[in-house]
Amino acid sequence: MVSKYFKKICCFYELEQNMNCWHCQEELIWGGDHDTEDNEEYDMVSNLSCPNCHCFVEVYHPSESLIKEYKDHEDANESE
Repeated sequence: MVSKYFKKICCFYELEQNMNCWHCQEELIWGGDHDTEDNEEYDMVSNLSCPNCHCFVEVYHPSESLIKEYKDHEDANESE
């Protein structure tokens, strides 16, 4: 069984869903993706900005090892 967390990540990155600003609900503008350095938990960060209220958002994509850790934890909780 794939974790709910993993499904949300895949949904965002594979289907390229738009994200809205938490403050004003305007659609955010994607600014780019960058590899994270010296970070074992996350392998990429995406930056987005709001054209309306000028908020800045960073979205960290978890590394494969962190996704596996979440999945293992979820599997262990389901088996109890």
